Amino acid sequence: MTNIYRKDEKRKSTMKRSVCIFCALALSFAAVAGCGGNNGIDPNKAQLYVSSYEGGFGNDWLKAVATRFEEENAETSFLPGKTGVQIIIDGNKKSGQTLLANMEAYPQDLFFTERGYYYDGIFQGQFLDITDVVKEELSEYGEERSIFDKFNDAQKKYFEHDGKIYAIPHYASYFGLSYDIELFERENLYFAKAGAADRFVKSAEEERSLGPDGKTGCEGGIDYSADDGLPATYDEFFELCDHMLEKGITPLTYAGETRKVYLNSFLTALFADFEGEEQMSLNYSFNGVANDLLNDFQVDASGRVTSLSLAEPTEIDARSGWKLIKQAGRAYALSFLDRLASNERYLHADAKNDACSHTEAQYGFLESSFTDNPIGFFIDGIYWENEAEASGSFAMLAEEYGEKALRNHRRLGFLPLPKADESHLGNTTLLDNLYSLAFINAKIDSEKIPLAKVFLRYCYTDRALVEFTAMTNTPRSLRYEMPVDELKKMTSFGSSVLSLKNKGDTEIVYPFDTNSLYLNHQSDFNIDKRWSSVVGGLSEGCPIDCFRRGVSAAEYFDGMETQYSASSWRELYGSHFQ
Repeated sequence: MTNIYRKDEKRKSTMKRSVCIFCALALSFAAVAGCGGNNGIDPNKAQLYVSSYEGGFGNDWLKAVATRFEEENAETSFLPGKTGVQIIIDGNKKSGQTLLANMEAYPQDLFFTERGYYYDGIFQGQFLDITDVVKEELSEYGEERSIFDKFNDAQKKYFEHDGKIYAIPHYASYFGLSYDIELFERENLYFAKAGAADRFVKSAEEERSLGPDGKTGCEGGIDYSADDGLPATYDEFFELCDHMLEKGITPLTYAGETRKVYLNSFLTALFADFEGEEQMSLNYSFNGVANDLLNDFQVDASGRVTSLSLAEPTEIDARSGWKLIKQAGRAYALSFLDRLASNERYLHADAKNDACSHTEAQYGFLESSFTDNPIGFFIDGIYWENEAEASGSFAMLAEEYGEKALRNHRRLGFLPLPKADESHLGNTTLLDNLYSLAFINAKIDSEKIPLAKVFLRYCYTDRALVEFTAMTNTPRSLRYEMPVDELKKMTSFGSSVLSLKNKGDTEIVYPFDTNSLYLNHQSDFNIDKRWSSVVGGLSEGCPIDCFRRGVSAAEYFDGMETQYSASSWRELYGSHFQ
């Protein structure tokens, strides 16, 4: 097996050097240049300074839209005595919360960011009112709807505060499992249809099982065939893992260095997919009936659920919100991770290496298909393929393995999550997990407000939304259609993400609400929080580490009720119901 940071130090050095060069060039470009090829600041033009979080989604999409905007407005006067405009991009890794905590330090006019809590910005007076930007029809661009019309119902409720809007949802992000479609086809890793002589297909022509949605073909305009042959249940997933081991395939990898945040996000994805939109949203609304709280939960030595008992349906409000820690979806998600950790052979060395970064894990997964020890699945967010392109992984692999290793030549897929058991087969529920926002700085020079508003609207035209998706192979967190010719530009992975998101019965959970409990404690209910537990008298926050040293999912789940007890809930949030 080839490993870029242990076995092959030369390749490791090359990769890190390439990443450093890439980052240095990007920072240099951001510091001295606009996006239309302009070198330096042109005093004859208006400048708009834009801060954009340069993580997995990158900023190529922003450079493209900025260049087009500059070209189309070359003769437009946005400021007195100036003709034309320069969009000056500051690519950075400052999260929304970092920005909001110290906005005085950031002079940019317009921000695209993630992990920013919308109402914090409103209450602190840091966002400009952009109601007109969002609610006025985009008629100047030939569209017969507004940006607000591209929101879904949950977003409309959340983002409209006292009749005004101060920010716009930016990109969508989902966590889950990726896989190499070519590996699955080459090694016949798909399940055969029910009743077949063998559990797995023997050829590409053989009929496959129904997959996690429990259906195949088209029905009511929904294509149910895309997941055919993929593991339908947790049991089938681990059956496939055992089958992979028999074939010399390591079942799964992830970045050992970032395992806590990444695996807690993965747990939340499993949790949401089990619960569905209505039940999962109770964790943010604290208003409704919880139908699957557990009285008891047991697993065997492998982590597989052996028994559980449900409590009676329970009314949830601000006072009783602590009870949601006992939702069955949380227990099943922990069980899945426990089963993954129970067999050391399921996990690649990168997953067990505390020094393995996310980019190194991406490289290792991508390269594995060309080695004698391929890897079946990879845990990461949907932005990882775009991130691997930016870090140079695909280019370096192409140097060694040829054009077949390039991004556009790979057939990668985003796996519809398997279900806890056969009784839960059906639609997918995704959780949009990065709290991504676009907003105008409330302290912007008043003369520049019209320019900032025009550019922000421009970034939310259908053309710009489609271009973002075609370039990054990820969706924006709004409603829009991808033309067929643009879909053809997307990678196999990007297409699979978009297909799952747009599948007619897919539900999407937006982890926010407008009740006072949530708005005053948003970070407490972040997607990678609320996975801590008291184990052996100690507070633990990384379940996979506990499972790998022998703690069971049932023990961990029981300890969560101690960690998030009724008394601690009253102490932290009692002001909202006492």
